[in-house]
Amino acid sequence: MRPLAAEIQSPGALGLIPVGGQISGPFSSLPVFPGAVFAWADGGLIDRTAFSTFFGVAGHVYNGGVDPGSNKVRKPDKRGRVSVGADNFGQGEAGRIPNSNRALGQNGGEERHAQTSAELAVHAHVVSAYAMSVAHGQLAYGAGSDGFTGVGTMPMNNTGSGTAANVMQPYEVDVWVVRVA
Repeated sequence: MRPLAAEIQSPGALGLIPVGGQISGPFSSLPVFPGAVFAWADGGLIDRTAFSTFFGVAGHVYNGGVDPGSNKVRKPDKRGRVSVGADNFGQGEAGRIPNSNRALGQNGGEERHAQTSAELAVHAHVVSAYAMSVAHGQLAYGAGSDGFTGVGTMPMNNTGSGTAANVMQPYEVDVWVVRVA
């Protein structure tokens, strides 16, 4: 069995990738193979007449369903993005990513995120009442036997820095190309 790299390097092998198909790799220039035309998956616009097969496959998926005008069609934009499988592609919804817009061609997410109070899970800070005593001009916490004065409250301080946390999954950076013809 030949390694996958040998399969990719054989003449015309990338021609087997369907129009609209995307591949990643350490490309410094666009791959050139007989019978296949590749473009950077950079979100740019291309002529939809010249690349009518790509337009027939992708339509306006990568433009949020909106025609960008000027007889153009948008390529996928993989710059700084990872792929997520659509929740429903013909076999019914899997229900794995139901809380976001995960329709074909949509994008979202962020590299770093600082949680807001509204995003925190419901929780409570339980503070029990405790006895205070004053001895020798100092406030002492606890049920002291001398100078007991009653029940008080315990001060609570905010914690955390408010700094955005890294939410990136482990990753490897590659270049993405899309077959447009």
